[in-house]
Amino acid sequence: MTVFIMTRDNSRLKSRALENLKNTYCMLKPSGINIGGVGVFAIRDISEGIDPFPGIVKPRWYAFTPKELSGLPDVVQKMVKNFGMVEDDGRIWAPHYGINGMDMSFYVNHSETPNLTANKEATIFLTNRKIITDEELVLDYRTFSADWKK
Repeated sequence: MTVFIMTRDNSRLKSRALENLKNTYCMLKPSGINIGGVGVFAIRDISEGIDPFPGIVKPRWYAFTPKELSGLPDVVQKMVKNFGMVEDDGRIWAPHYGINGMDMSFYVNHSETPNLTANKEATIFLTNRKIITDEELVLDYRTFSADWKK
């Protein structure tokens, strides 16, 4: 059973929601880069300098030690490592909303020839050239860690 949380009709918030819907640029699909995995693909052409993820909740990141994460189920620890940012000292950065609140931007795959840039906190994304329909959006993960290895 689907449950909807209904709110009073707030025209300002509703207008913002409609604007975000108008600015929908991407969808998740199987990736040719991350074999057996998922990637983010353009559903229409996206001009250079566009944020392809308007409306996402900007994460606040927290650093955890492996010891702090050790009480979590193994599969959750693995997910945090895969989707977070791992520092040389072993700390793992994870968003304040955990894994369940992850948005589409977490599924952008790595490339050394990216068509998307992000700031180190992964809170701002911009296309660095025109992206065509059905093209996979990719980032250079070294943005987040100079020692990132495939």
